[in-house]
Amino acid sequence: YLHQFMPPLLTCMVAKRIGAHPAEDHWTARAMAADVVAAAVSKFGSKYPNLQSRITTTLLKALLDPSKPLTTHYGAIVGLSALGGTV
Repeated sequence: YLHQFMPPLLTCMVAKRIGAHPAEDHWTARAMAADVVAAAVSKFGSKYPNLQSRITTTLLKALLDPSKPLTTHYGAIVGLSALGGTV
């Protein structure tokens, strides 16, 4: 089921806008999604050896794209940070 819940979590981290109103606390939602992704990588990384590298690649692409908004860059940063210092 990992392949079913990982894309929505990544979307929660790096989407331009999440929630109905821009004033909603999307920053905390992005951080929480990052924590869940990191926990999944920690728990299932041994069963899926390329899981961390695929997620890291996705987050790096979002971070390094200058056309992406601050919200996307923030989500990528908290995602990479949650994965730890080895990425």
